[in-house]
Amino acid sequence: MKFVKPEIVKISAIFPAKGDVARLQQLQDLKAKDRRELNRVWSEVKLK
Repeated sequence: MKFVKPEIVKISAIFPAKGDVARLQQLQDLKAKDRRELNRVWSEVKLK
C-alpha cells in the first residue's frame, strides 16, 4: 500500500480484513429481462 494514505488503509469498508473477505459476495449484472422485472416491481413499491 505504498501509494495509499495510512488513514485510508484503516477504513475497513475500503480494505476489509482477510477474515471478512471470505464472507463477501460480488454482485452480478442482471440480464435485461431481470432488470425490467426489478424496475416494474420497484415502481409498484414506490407508488404505494
